[in-house]
Amino acid sequence: MRCAQETAPIASLSAPPGSPRRGQATSGTGVYPGKTLLSLRRTAPVAGFMSLAAGGYVDFAYIRPAARGRGLFRALYQSIEEKARQGGVRRLWVHASLMAAPAFKAVGFTVLRAEEVTVNGASLRRFEMEKPL
Repeated sequence: MRCAQETAPIASLSAPPGSPRRGQATSGTGVYPGKTLLSLRRTAPVAGFMSLAAGGYVDFAYIRPAARGRGLFRALYQSIEEKARQGGVRRLWVHASLMAAPAFKAVGFTVLRAEEVTVNGASLRRFEMEKPL
């Protein structure tokens, strides 16, 4: 599956009039300065999103549970990688949750280290991963 891209303000991701057609990736930087956010709308709500921050950091990556297993992660990732290459980024990296790590491995990321972080008193395990471009 290949995502078509349009430049659009991130605010349009909530599906106001004039929002992108279903199955199209949208990108914008209006709400998150310095980041490119791509989303994919397969149904009425946004099915998933992924963002690219400065330094090649993949910051947000999420696919709705009902939309998983349909190639949406790969389609969004391919769009992120394309944008990164166009911008001269030579390495992508991410802090991947236990659930996201297999998806990142499937698109060529390798684990650099396992980490444990505390957020609001809860201990979370994650992986720092990278993919040279």
